[in-house]
Amino acid sequence: MRSIILFAFQALFLSCSIFAEASPDKYTWPKEISAIDDEIFGHQVPFSQLPPHACIRETVTPNTGTTGALYIDLNGDGVKELILDTGEGGSGGPELRIYQQSQGIWKDIGGFQGGVILCQKANGYYQLEVKSRGGAGTTNKSLYRFVDGSYRAVRSEDYKDGEFVRSLNAKELESLNN
Repeated sequence: MRSIILFAFQALFLSCSIFAEASPDKYTWPKEISAIDDEIFGHQVPFSQLPPHACIRETVTPNTGTTGALYIDLNGDGVKELILDTGEGGSGGPELRIYQQSQGIWKDIGGFQGGVILCQKANGYYQLEVKSRGGAGTTNKSLYRFVDGSYRAVRSEDYKDGEFVRSLNAKELESLNN
């Protein structure tokens, strides 16, 4: 059932145009490389193979002991990071966490909610374009970039019924979180 819901979510956000083609403030989004949602939700990984501190709800895939995950090299160093479906989320899409392994230890390097597209690299890592919704026609498009050891939102655009509402840059986003 979860895979059917996720497929519908992907179809809504990655194939229909609920976002403006170009940002009203003339911001240029990085070049898209590949949507990776199908790979995340189509590959099941046993809980026993996940980082020890990964927070996963048992209801992700009931009674299977697995969750959607994708091992992918985000920075080209030959070591694959892990993008993991936590089982959390809601109308905005699934909550995903990113883990990076170094010397046998997994570190949480970021997370987001929604559909994800790999974009051209910045700071040596793929940037992530994330699309989600909040209900009642409210949608969001955010850009996550690897900065100072973790993925952080550096651009966010809000839409209401397909119409642009506002955009926030990295400094504005950070001030909201403080």
